[in-house]
Amino acid sequence: MRIEDKTPKEAIEIIVESKGLVMDQGKGGVFYIKTPEEKAKEPTESGAYTFSYATAEKAVPLLLTQLQSGVAPQFDQRTNTIFYRENRSNVDKIKFFLESIDKPTQQVMIEARLVEVTANPKQSSASTGAASSATRPRRRPSTTAVPGSAPKPLPTRNK
Repeated sequence: MRIEDKTPKEAIEIIVESKGLVMDQGKGGVFYIKTPEEKAKEPTESGAYTFSYATAEKAVPLLLTQLQSGVAPQFDQRTNTIFYRENRSNVDKIKFFLESIDKPTQQVMIEARLVEVTANPKQSSASTGAASSATRPRRRPSTTAVPGSAPKPLPTRNK
């Protein structure tokens, strides 16, 4: 195998992948190269993450794609918490992954204006014979203005 124009890390990643090995990054920039069998025997740690914005139930399929331990995660719908077991070398990556998917949904601000229009009292005092304008309840029609349009004028009565 001949590797040119690659950094040492890229060259090692190519060799590891071609041989079917697994490379884990430890603390302090140290890399560990293991066989899949060694990786499977690695001790696991339990972890839990309580979501603030995402739903634990919907995060399970996403988390399954990231777990290397092969142990299926569980969730508690009441507390919106997900529980998992993962290899020690991958626990920090899982925590980072869960934090990255637990984000609030972006929102859009909608502006609305309500305009209350009161008809001219002289227009509403036209008597119909039975009730005077003092005893009739005053009607307050309202319109909703949509940005970019003018409110429609109220119909006027002819005397």
